[in-house]
Amino acid sequence: MAGRRGRSDAAKLGRLGRILLLLRAHPAGLTTEQLLGLVGYGEATGPSRRRTLNRDLVALAEDGWRIETRETANTPAVRVLRTVDNRFATLFTPGQRAQLARAAACAGPDVAEALAGDLGRSPGPPAFVAMPHDGMHRLGACQAAAADRCRLRFTYNGIDRVAHPFAVLLRPAGWYLGAVDVGDGVAKYFAIDRIRDLVVDPPGSAAPPPRAVPPPVWDFTVHPVHAPYRAIVDTPPQHLAEVLSALGGNGHELVEHPDPHAATVRVEVVVRNTEALVDRLVVLGTRALLVGPEAAREALRERLVALVPGGAR
Repeated sequence: MAGRRGRSDAAKLGRLGRILLLLRAHPAGLTTEQLLGLVGYGEATGPSRRRTLNRDLVALAEDGWRIETRETANTPAVRVLRTVDNRFATLFTPGQRAQLARAAACAGPDVAEALAGDLGRSPGPPAFVAMPHDGMHRLGACQAAAADRCRLRFTYNGIDRVAHPFAVLLRPAGWYLGAVDVGDGVAKYFAIDRIRDLVVDPPGSAAPPPRAVPPPVWDFTVHPVHAPYRAIVDTPPQHLAEVLSALGGNGHELVEHPDPHAATVRVEVVVRNTEALVDRLVVLGTRALLVGPEAAREALRERLVALVPGGAR
């Protein structure tokens, strides 16, 4: 019995392989009679051969191969192979394929339709997976989040934030995200190129836009309030890119440090608004040291004193 069963299994596998090869070679499809004649079903009676062919087609379907029957008006129906890659069926469980179908629905109707034959239709609402966005993807993620009211989680100036976006603005100094910072409830503008570890939550998770929002971001490199001057800033090399992003939008120059053994890099930046410069320096904290000019240093000292409870020097 075992020997006969082994020969039977081998014969079946051979038929299944020939069916796939034939249907792939005939993308317009083959009729049942054509398959019976080309695959080879021995000398059995007609009904018996058809039943064996139908069992073979069912076996292929169970293995993930999608073979459709195309009805025609004037000619016999044909069998058409729609799936030439059954790895979705062999590598994923039905539950996993259902989750993939939900993810495909989330990606859009075109993606869902293209994968419907391999994954089936989504059994529930589209899946939403919170994904990190960094690099060039941050801008697009922020724009989509503002449009779809998605809550955002990110790190900014070394602080973990949760924010409800309301706008994305292009200013001469770059792109900015307008959002209400959940930490203090204040509407702010965040330079998108300084946002790190951005995660977008599901659509509708953010609060509605505030009734009153601050004016577009005020930037000392964009909105001049006095004649330009050059400020001297020292920064550790690992923070140079962040400091230049915050301070050097309207021009900067790396200059030789007077101390050849210094552990910092010296930069000169063009300043047209000392108050805004001080704002950025306060945020940068120990990542940037203002060396000069003295008038700018005095403005920074006054701001820092004002931040100390009681105004103690």
